[in-house]
Amino acid sequence: MPLGRSWVLVAALSATSAVPATMSDLATSSRHRFPAMEVDVGECILLFGAYANGNMGDVIQSSTMGRLMSNVAPAGTCIWHAHPSKESAENGFHEGEFFGDNSAGLIPLGCDHESGEQVSRFKAFIIGGGGLFESRHWPLDCEAFVHGLGDELPLAIFGVGASSEALVSAPIIRRADYLSGRDDKSVRELSALVGTLENARSRPQGVKRVRDPVLSDSYFTDVDGKCWRESDGDTDTKPLCFVLPSAMKENLQELHQIFSSKIVGKDDVLLNVFPKHQEEIEAYPYPTRVEEILDPDHFAKRLCDCGAVVASRLHGAILALQAGVPTIAAWPAAEGNKVPDLMRDVMRLRDQFVLINNSTTRRDLDTRIKKLRDDYSAGRRSLVFDKLEFVALHTQHECAHMLSGVAHLQLTPEVASRRRPSFGGFWEEMKRTNDSQGETEGEVRVAEQTEEGGRGSSLKLGAVSRRHGGTESLWMRLGRAWGPDGTTLAPTLTGEELPFARNTYVAWIALAMIALLGLPGLAYRSRTELEAHRGAAAFDMKVEGPGLPEEGMEPSTFSKARVCGSCCRWSPVRSQDVAFFGLNYFLWVFLCLGFSICTKTYMRETGNPVALLAIQGWVGVGVLCATNLAAWLRRRGCSSQPASYSPASSIATSPDSCLSPSVSSPSPSFLPVPFPTPSEPEWVGNCGLREARRLGQGVWQAGMLHSANALLTSWSVLVGGVAATHALKALEPAVAAGFSRWLLGSSLPPGRTAAVAIIVLGLGILMIPVNIRRWARGSDDESSDVEGGEAGALMGTGQGVAFPAVISACACCAVVLRNVMLKKPDLPPPPPPLGLLACSIVGAVIGSTALLVPWLPFSWEWAGESLLRTSGVNAALCSAGYNLASFNLLSELTPVGHAVGNAGKRFFLFTSGLFLLGEAGAMSSRQLAGMSFAFVGFSAYNLVESSVTSASLSSR
Repeated sequence: MPLGRSWVLVAALSATSAVPATMSDLATSSRHRFPAMEVDVGECILLFGAYANGNMGDVIQSSTMGRLMSNVAPAGTCIWHAHPSKESAENGFHEGEFFGDNSAGLIPLGCDHESGEQVSRFKAFIIGGGGLFESRHWPLDCEAFVHGLGDELPLAIFGVGASSEALVSAPIIRRADYLSGRDDKSVRELSALVGTLENARSRPQGVKRVRDPVLSDSYFTDVDGKCWRESDGDTDTKPLCFVLPSAMKENLQELHQIFSSKIVGKDDVLLNVFPKHQEEIEAYPYPTRVEEILDPDHFAKRLCDCGAVVASRLHGAILALQAGVPTIAAWPAAEGNKVPDLMRDVMRLRDQFVLINNSTTRRDLDTRIKKLRDDYSAGRRSLVFDKLEFVALHTQHECAHMLSGVAHLQLTPEVASRRRPSFGGFWEEMKRTNDSQGETEGEVRVAEQTEEGGRGSSLKLGAVSRRHGGTESLWMRLGRAWGPDGTTLAPTLTGEELPFARNTYVAWIALAMIALLGLPGLAYRSRTELEAHRGAAAFDMKVEGPGLPEEGMEPSTFSKARVCGSCCRWSPVRSQDVAFFGLNYFLWVFLCLGFSICTKTYMRETGNPVALLAIQGWVGVGVLCATNLAAWLRRRGCSSQPASYSPASSIATSPDSCLSPSVSSPSPSFLPVPFPTPSEPEWVGNCGLREARRLGQGVWQAGMLHSANALLTSWSVLVGGVAATHALKALEPAVAAGFSRWLLGSSLPPGRTAAVAIIVLGLGILMIPVNIRRWARGSDDESSDVEGGEAGALMGTGQGVAFPAVISACACCAVVLRNVMLKKPDLPPPPPPLGLLACSIVGAVIGSTALLVPWLPFSWEWAGESLLRTSGVNAALCSAGYNLASFNLLSELTPVGHAVGNAGKRFFLFTSGLFLLGEAGAMSSRQLAGMSFAFVGFSAYNLVESSVTSASLSSR
């Protein structure tokens, strides 16, 4: 890592200006008054930061701000630095220890009018970053200094931390032309304060959010891989390093007590990056020495010797991430502090945060560290580097906006033309960059580079790559690759963070598949209407009960009482084409895989299952309305051919009759009840309305259950992970058999019962034991679970296995109850598109209502960011597609048969991970036994199904 002792902040003049002789005297000038300058600084920028504050992070902030301005400002722009003179006097010129015993270029500011006047000589005055407004920083809270600033001086506050303490610095905040906070809390505090200040130059709604500038400093990123390769060497001999917190607050003192008594071992390395509190920290009974870190160079060297880092300081965690060393942020609270917010909200690496309390043990921490090291070997490091690069692009964009709009600098065309980056745009840009380098999609060149260099190899797979640290960051879509160190990248189909989930191509693919599922119904409808008079339609409205007429019976012998004593029932008399059935099943499996990938990504980005439910609902409503509109227009074209019916006088003339037994209604491919044509009797319409009301009752109840299943499944993915969620839901056939027996009164034949038992046993052996173990511990014992890209929960494993298990079980029950509700014999089965449309409407209403309620935990006010993301829309489109296929299959199958097909879907996904991705050679005996049982069960169930169907046809 190129981290030489270059921490001296030199005031760089323009290329045409020479450094005056008086510059070398600035370090020894009066520390209480601004030194008289004989040079013209009218085109220079003055930066102010909390230098020499007893905290290594402040030193990093100052150097970061200087590099950021140099990268964005036009070439030759001179940049000067200033710091509080009061700190220098109190600390005995302590900043020399941080800056290599050379404080040249550090211009001190005093709390007087003259200092303000001298600052006004510069082209712009920029304050940032660090927590300058989270505590008092002199002279920012000094009115005399602020009054000395000229009215024409552009003043910007960039990427700072702020709290209620910012009130003491109200004069300079009122004076600022540009305001930005480093997190949502800082933005809220600054906005609220500006709203109360009279004559403030900034508006509350104009306060921007700019992440901590250190997070965007690519200077610290280990671009050549030297540090993290050294850290990855022999992990058994590399120590665990703790970046200790300060000792100024009560909760931090408790954290030191827990660390020293329960977690830290004698072989660990303790690093203190807050030298001001060295004596207080050493007072705790740590089993090993606490090293005092005086400059970032020393800290960077120590990181390379660490197998992993547990950081309780913000900038300690940031530098460890940039070094590529496995890093976990540790804090006594899950929110409300910049340390947990870094991992959970900024980097969206929820599993790289651990909550420290009295119940935390060293064994728990070691388990998390082991899993994280495995994840870093499997590609997590490249994910971290890509996220850091995105933050850097965003920060540079905001800096350019500030310099051009506030400091009125003429930026270069290249910098001025940069657009504000977004996650979707970033992934697209990454793909275009790779394509321009000759790496076409589907072929990735994996360069095996070591210290001496290596030979590259090519793989055929659906992926794109981006170079980081001498290796290739492989972004898997549906393939597997081997990294340069021989480790497997993205060990499962879902991987860690897939750009597949944010790619707009996913939306077009899903829409095409939805059209493929819906359009056959249009042609199918035309055919069934023409065949309706022969009784060969896909569904006929028939009379069930003692009044059912037999072939050859005269209508006159069919009494009105017997007809009205029966009930109307929709019953299938002809199955759909085998090809259409197979197409539905294939797309059901394929779109479910896409839905899992996109859902996992969306949950990582937002952690909001209610928002995903709302997006699923509204996207489903739009897509299905278009599908049903096409069907309605097609039906209007066929309206000239009314359904035939028998005008028997004893029945057709009676308005009390339910329905003529010889009436064959049109196919319910898109319409829930037979809508009468003008030539049909009035009583037919009355019966249809009654059936519509009964149908609506069942469909809306099914919609509630459908929404509950969608919400609970996403929630289970959030708190338990994809793998364990699908593991428990693999028990669906057994649950379906129980509910069918209880609610429908239908029992399975002995052969099918045995087949279902074998299926459940096989899937249980195949999926549940390893996933429950990984779910409970968060460890990655095996890598062959198809949809378990994260071994454990997205939100950590602190909640244990019981809570997510209950959620998954409830989701399983909800989907089975939905299917049973749609197959009740006393209700006509709803056409798949209309049934799914009703379910989507219910989901949209429930999700939107929950988001609009501010006091709910998943309200729309989520961290100040938009919940409408590409990954969420893609997940919704995949959901609409695979649910439409599922409803199409349900119209042909019993609830148990549908559940068996769903279990088969999970079996196919799992086995594809074993065979297609090259894992079959490492298959364990347990997996082999589970696959064998499941395959035998599926075969037996379908053989029994075929034999029953053949026997039924032969008996007719």
